[in-house]
Amino acid sequence: DMAVRSLLPLALAGLTTREADLVVLDLHLKLLRLVSPEPGGIGHLLRFNAVQVRSGLVVRRVLRERAGGKRNREPDLADPFVDLLPDLGMDRALDVVTAVLTAIAGPPGTAAASLLYEFVRNPEWQQRLTAELAGVDPAAFRTAPTRAAPVTHRFVKEVLRMWSPPLLLVRRSKYAFDLGKTRLEPGQWYLLSPHMIHRDERIWKQPDVFDPDRFLPGAPHGPADRTCYVPFGWAPKRCIGADIATVQLMALCHLLCTRYRLTVADPAAVTMALRFAPVPENFHGSLTLR
Repeated sequence: DMAVRSLLPLALAGLTTREADLVVLDLHLKLLRLVSPEPGGIGHLLRFNAVQVRSGLVVRRVLRERAGGKRNREPDLADPFVDLLPDLGMDRALDVVTAVLTAIAGPPGTAAASLLYEFVRNPEWQQRLTAELAGVDPAAFRTAPTRAAPVTHRFVKEVLRMWSPPLLLVRRSKYAFDLGKTRLEPGQWYLLSPHMIHRDERIWKQPDVFDPDRFLPGAPHGPADRTCYVPFGWAPKRCIGADIATVQLMALCHLLCTRYRLTVADPAAVTMALRFAPVPENFHGSLTLR
């Protein structure tokens, strides 16, 4: 919920409270269908479909009213499609904006949950992050967080290496090409897995060990090839929110180390389930003000 509500204004701004609540509910229900180990019943399916339709109507109304001058233009990811409506049509514009909204519903939240997972399981890294972030200049952190807090940046990068959401990507080839002894013809489907690439022992030494220092320059256990670190996908279709996501996760670290205290009764009991994305389980604790 924290990830979705903080990213929603970047994807689709200017919503009323009622509109925002409906879009957020739609995104929550979509995520629940992806991460829940048990499928819902007919009642859940009917509610899911009804909320999805109503959320789509909100997006249509926003685009239509911006195009007609009845709603202010906003500096968000949806606004460029207002000018493209005559060429795209409303249905295609809706598909694109909905895809952006769906993207903020799952991966950012599961990445944040994975960060909490490693945070509680690695107390020595908690101490290192706290020492760095307690002394960092707030203005410098807001302006260039990766430069102001390099230890925290490495921690976030390692979380994303270990637990990249989503685990699998499905793509369809437009052109024929050869990859080793395999030939992919136009129209054939194939799978890509950042998770498997990040755990490949041919690329990473001790890939199952959580160690952010592998991202130090010249680290012997770092990646054999920088192109093999792909938590945000591959160019030219790399996630447009990559930089935003990194900043958001670093900001979460800052909150955990300076403003809040996360306490988990039994960190060793917390496990990671691999579904559409990594999902921590048995994660029971409290978040309190420092």
